[in-house]
Amino acid sequence: MSTGFVPCFRHYRFDRYPIDAALADRTCRRKLAALLTGMLEAQGVGDLCQRFGVGKSIVPIRPTDAESKRIIAQADYPGQIYRIDYGNTPLRILFGIQNEPRIIHLLMVDTQHETYSGKNRR
Repeated sequence: MSTGFVPCFRHYRFDRYPIDAALADRTCRRKLAALLTGMLEAQGVGDLCQRFGVGKSIVPIRPTDAESKRIIAQADYPGQIYRIDYGNTPLRILFGIQNEPRIIHLLMVDTQHETYSGKNRR
């Protein structure tokens, strides 16, 4: 069985979620480093969280409510989108996964909790 995924930023929303904001924060950099390291060895989405400790949970985004539909439209990614939740922190990372070839598309690094932000939803 193939192991690992190659990270890709081709679908990243640099216009809406500047990567500089994520890189300026030390905690965010550590979490991104853990994600990128885990990607190289993970066999699937569940493996990232369970085996490599990436986030508190990783959940698929499904078009079941207005907020999910907004995120899916904003990402403009043709496949399934996943959200990494880091618990009691504003950081959310959204990505898509492709099995052939084995690529993880980083879509958004939300440092301000603009995606699924509770009372502040748009």
